[in-house]
Amino acid sequence: MEDPVVAADGHTYERKLIEKWMQRAQAAGSAAGPSSIAPRSPMTNHPLPSTVLVPILALRSAIREWQEQQQQRWLQQQRLAPIPCRGVAVGV
Repeated sequence: MEDPVVAADGHTYERKLIEKWMQRAQAAGSAAGPSSIAPRSPMTNHPLPSTVLVPILALRSAIREWQEQQQQRWLQQQRLAPIPCRGVAVGV
């Protein structure tokens, strides 16, 4: 998750994915006829009263911090990992 948002249903989503979900719902509603149907929550299947998405800045920051920590751990493991030696004659 890179850009967490909260939707009108109170659930947290990745912005790109919930926007795509809403666009599909609007396209399906447009194809059904002139009366537009509100997108439904992917979690509850209830109609969303609003398509406003509110960014969750604290969660975004925590995710970025976690990603940086994971990258640092991976780099540290790569530095400490033994390099296999093959075909080396010892004591010849």
